[in-house]
Amino acid sequence: MKDVLLFFVLFFFMNGAFGESISVTEGDSVTLHTAVLEIQTDDVLQWRFGADGVLIAQINRAANKSSIYDDVLNQRFRSRLKLDNQTGDLTVRNIRTEQSGLYEITNTKQTIRKIFNVSCVAVDAVKSVSVLVGDLVTLQTGLTELQRDDVIRWRFEHQNSPIAENNRQTRKVFKYDDTDERFRHRLKLDYLTGSLTIRNIGTSHSGLYEVDISTSSRKHTIHKTFNVTVSGEMKTVSLIEGESVTLRTDDTEVQNNDLILWMFRDTVIAEINKTAQIFYIYDGDDERFRDKLKLNNQTGSLTITKCKTSNSGLYEVNIDSNRHTVHQRFIVTVNERRPSSGEIAGIVGALLVFATTVAIVIYYRWKISKLKYEVKSVVVSEGGSVTLNSETKIQTNDSIVWKFGKEKSPIVKCKGETDIAMYDVPDVSFRDRLDVDQQTGSLTISNITTQHAGLYKLKISGSGKTSFKRFMVIVLESAEFRVPEQMHLFQPVRE
Repeated sequence: MKDVLLFFVLFFFMNGAFGESISVTEGDSVTLHTAVLEIQTDDVLQWRFGADGVLIAQINRAANKSSIYDDVLNQRFRSRLKLDNQTGDLTVRNIRTEQSGLYEITNTKQTIRKIFNVSCVAVDAVKSVSVLVGDLVTLQTGLTELQRDDVIRWRFEHQNSPIAENNRQTRKVFKYDDTDERFRHRLKLDYLTGSLTIRNIGTSHSGLYEVDISTSSRKHTIHKTFNVTVSGEMKTVSLIEGESVTLRTDDTEVQNNDLILWMFRDTVIAEINKTAQIFYIYDGDDERFRDKLKLNNQTGSLTITKCKTSNSGLYEVNIDSNRHTVHQRFIVTVNERRPSSGEIAGIVGALLVFATTVAIVIYYRWKISKLKYEVKSVVVSEGGSVTLNSETKIQTNDSIVWKFGKEKSPIVKCKGETDIAMYDVPDVSFRDRLDVDQQTGSLTISNITTQHAGLYKLKISGSGKTSFKRFMVIVLESAEFRVPEQMHLFQPVRE
């Protein structure tokens, strides 16, 4: 009797009654293979689902007919099933948790009988982890302590060879970082929990990490997947006193079991414990942060308002959950508020113009008030040229005389188009600087300096009449402005 029972159990097992376990991720597709190269001409294959064996697909080779019954079970399989007419393989596309269960394939010749136990892992079970270059990340197994017969295997990007292994049966921990150079001296495996830490992470470490937790006593395997994204360098933020800055965790929402700690240098300044519903800011012990910190309870991001230079330094955030640990760092530089180079240049320029103008106006006011004739003011920069326009057309016999300042002697004297003479005056040299328009009598002074500033008088005589003109020339000293070398002008960096 025992021999018969043993034979029955062995026969039952060999024909797949216990089934093949398959774990897939929600949204993926899975193909269940019959292991048949080609269906026989008079054979009928049937795919059934669930404990009740509901028919969901069939191939009748004799009738040359393939059928998919995706409207059963309240249309659970609508537009998800695909049948291979040659081999009978069944594909379940865009799988969801409601498609998890037992799938059985049989044929009328009784040469095929296989059972597949398909389990679908929900999307949130594939944990996405985002870190920066140079950070460290810990991928948690979710176990508090491994059992004595547990075996942990970590794989990267669906590779067959593991990158780390913890075998409690042999009491050995293996890190296979010599087979993949990118992980050399970067991996750390927790002997107690089996969690994997990747230190000094780089962009080449982005990808899918899978862990299999198997044990002989439980007769099943736990499978977890982590999608790790590594981007950028350690974030550097520069701003000006009085501005605010937000240090973002890049999390869209804090999970129920997350613990978030914000630190400035070695001091904790903010905390979120979602399980205990604790949202706390520790700004009382440090004057530099008093009434300046704001914590986003949804994302965990930290905002520092009305920054001062004392808020400059290294900020770190640790995000711990039962699936992963993320560590991020920010260097914040707060600079003293100083006017921009444009503002400084504008202020200096305005002051120079204002001061020069006021001084000249005061100096010459008493003189101008005594002038009998109208005086036209002309402003020119040092080194430039200025033309004093007579606004008259000279006649053939007209006489033109230009005088400067108090001097009675002329600096220019001409009669007609050919008789032109130019003179210097005491203490002022006009050599190679003067030019007279022979048709109008207008005077041009080139390469002018401050010693040429003052009153210029024009006298035009001829045809029984005489006309006068007065010009007050104001020469502005050139002022070259430079930002001191020790002054650094910063603009805030926006995220």
